[in-house]
Amino acid sequence: MYLIWDIILEVVVYICIALVLLGFLGNFLRKRIKFLDEKLAAMSLNTRIPDRAKWWFMLLFSVPCILIIVYCQTCEGGGPPVEDRTYYEWVSMTLVETLPWFVIGCILAGFVLKYISLGKLRLPRSMLGAGLFASIIPICSCAAVPMAHGMMLTKQMRVRSVITFLIVVPVLSPIVMSLAVSQIGWDYLLTEIVAVFALAFATGAIIEKVVGVDEDGSGGARFSCKGCRTAHMHSARDKALLGGWDQLTYLLKYIL
Repeated sequence: MYLIWDIILEVVVYICIALVLLGFLGNFLRKRIKFLDEKLAAMSLNTRIPDRAKWWFMLLFSVPCILIIVYCQTCEGGGPPVEDRTYYEWVSMTLVETLPWFVIGCILAGFVLKYISLGKLRLPRSMLGAGLFASIIPICSCAAVPMAHGMMLTKQMRVRSVITFLIVVPVLSPIVMSLAVSQIGWDYLLTEIVAVFALAFATGAIIEKVVGVDEDGSGGARFSCKGCRTAHMHSARDKALLGGWDQLTYLLKYIL
């Protein structure tokens, strides 16, 4: 029984490695070979799958993800002792713990993109506002990555504010702060808040200065960066789950 389970874990890990290699190799070649780019674009499953199927996939896929998150948060970890776990078991456990949060983050990013495009939602523009917003959302960095990417695509938040959000989210979530107070005390929590905000502000300002794009040439605020400026995965969506699908398919290789 254990031998069959080990073989299944090895196959899962090798499939993930193959997907990552194919994803990055495909991107590398498409940027340099126009003919190949056109062929791969025509063969892409993303263009062949109807939006209705994508919508249902995201809806149904979110259910087991939520159940896994709840299980991981409420139950003690099982499996063999740490010293006896194989590489394949470690990778598989990491996937189970990470991917559900990532999928939920993609769906949240889809809602952000939808309601911003409809003019019903305004994101904080300052670094302080972005940090405060990040500190009240009970998500981890796995979910924050697609959310931050979606924020960048809206071009309503400065690069420095998005980076601030990305740094503050996993450190100052409501869950982490409540645990810090109950286990260590208020002095630690206040020190942590000051230190994290200082780090986030400094990092955001530096990253915006280095990679921020001044698209209008005025030397003012920068709302996109050199890497995300070329991202073409986002199209206008009137359904949040379709926006989540776009995030999922674009960012999955990086998360894997």
